[in-house]
Amino acid sequence: MNAKFENKAEHSGEADKTKRLRVDSKLVQKRLNQLERKLDWVDDAGEVADRHKRTVILKHMFTLKELEEDITMLLDLPEDVRAECEKLGKVTSVKVYDLSEDGVIAVKFKDELSAKACVQMMNGRFFGGRQVEATIYDGQTRYKSSKESSKAETVASTSDAQP
Repeated sequence: MNAKFENKAEHSGEADKTKRLRVDSKLVQKRLNQLERKLDWVDDAGEVADRHKRTVILKHMFTLKELEEDITMLLDLPEDVRAECEKLGKVTSVKVYDLSEDGVIAVKFKDELSAKACVQMMNGRFFGGRQVEATIYDGQTRYKSSKESSKAETVASTSDAQP
C-alpha cells in the first residue's frame, strides 16, 4: 500500500477557485475610518466629539429683517466670512442658517487649531453694529436653514401626492 499525497485543488482541478481573495488594505482602512467617523459622538465626560471641534458657530452675524430687505446677503455673507477665516487656516465649508433668529453662521475648518484661533479672533468682535459671539459647536444644537426646510417640504409634498 502506497499512500499518495496530492493537493486537494490539484486533485479536483479547481485550483483557481481556492486562491485567496486579495484584500486592498487602503480600502479596508478607508472603510474603517468612515465607520469610526459615523460613531463619533459626545462621550460620557461631556467632551465635544472630534469632528465638532473643527466647527465654529458665529452668532449675531445678521438679523432676519436684514435678510428680508437684502436677499444678496445670503451670497455675500459666506464669501466675506470665508475670506476673513481663511487667514487662520483652511476652511472646508461655510453655512448660513438663514432661518435662525440668532443670525448663525457655521464655519468648518480642516483642523481644530484653526477653529480655536477663529473663536479667539471673532468672539466679541463687532460685525454690522452687533457683537459677534463665537464658540466651538457643541454637537447637539440644531439651527434652522431654508435649504433644510425646503427639503422637508419637498418630501412632505411628494408623500402627500398619491398616484
